[in-house]
Amino acid sequence: TDSGNIMLIEGVNPPAPLTFGGNADRVAISNDGQKIAFTTFDNVTGDSELRVVNADGSGEIVLLDQAQMDALYPLDGALHHLIYRMGFQRCTQDLLINTRSTYEGPGLAPHYNLISIDVNTSLQTVLLAPTMGGDFYLSPDGNKIVISHPDSIHIVNSDGSNYLASLITFPSIITYSEFQWSPSVVWAND
Repeated sequence: TDSGNIMLIEGVNPPAPLTFGGNADRVAISNDGQKIAFTTFDNVTGDSELRVVNADGSGEIVLLDQAQMDALYPLDGALHHLIYRMGFQRCTQDLLINTRSTYEGPGLAPHYNLISIDVNTSLQTVLLAPTMGGDFYLSPDGNKIVISHPDSIHIVNSDGSNYLASLITFPSIITYSEFQWSPSVVWAND
């Protein structure tokens, strides 16, 4: 991103803008390189959106606006729900996301959920309900997802089936903040 827009750099060519709204925040690229999902954030209103654009800059659409994100779960005192993590499933144009709540002042409240969104149709599928998901790591073949929590590791099929809970457990790391540390997971290529 540059000045809130997504830029494409190919070879020695100058950067070419793919978006022009000025609020692009985080980016995920599909494995085939054809779709670019991104979040926007408006510093004035605090509103966010999840959008997707084709790699040539065409076809930008909103997958989730702020009202849709806020409607996922009761706000219960939160200002908004936002995208926490996102990444494309292997060999698909399905985007995996999880969400978090934001409050007035400090606080980090992840929902530990997992939702799949087909970026071509905007069809949403809840793979894991709140508390069952977490930081997610896709296997190289795209068939499995490891879920990392602050005190455990779980594994699930990429369609949300065959959830194996607490394969590894460990004491939580004290961070002296609202942030709870979850270990990163690295898959072997085989």
